[in-house]
Amino acid sequence: MRKSVRLLLLALGVACFGQSHAQEAYPVRPIKLIVHTTAGSASDAIARMLGEEMGRRLGQPMVIDNRPGAGGSIGADQVAKATADGYTLLAGASSVMVMLPAVSQRKLPYDTDKDFVAIGRVATSPFLLVVNGNSNIKSLADLVAAAKAQPGKLTYASAGLATNPALAG
Repeated sequence: MRKSVRLLLLALGVACFGQSHAQEAYPVRPIKLIVHTTAGSASDAIARMLGEEMGRRLGQPMVIDNRPGAGGSIGADQVAKATADGYTLLAGASSVMVMLPAVSQRKLPYDTDKDFVAIGRVATSPFLLVVNGNSNIKSLADLVAAAKAQPGKLTYASAGLATNPALAG
């Protein structure tokens, strides 16, 4: 995580350098970090760790603002409509930036290509495929065999349409 924080800070510094004004150093006020998921989620936990460290290093608090819903588009839309001054950031997953626009059947209120600029990757997250410990399924091959043997019987849960877990499922 430390290396990721350093890379994000470097990217943030480079991004802000090109837009800085001679009369004002960045940052001079708190920075809002919008998280497109609920409080307590993995994205929220990472954002809070990042916010604490960035706030300490930048000398300004980073305020975490959870804006979940609509597959992440509520939070993304808020950042897209914010003043482009570097004080409103999005902790956005690839699901919000890439997958949701690709598979959504409705027009999103933002355009990921025009409304956002990536400043750095903060974290990566592996996916785990798990079953009840008492299940006879012990491998991916067992799961595929069970699905073929009983079409329509197996179910899975995900975080919603166009999220990484949903598409993986």
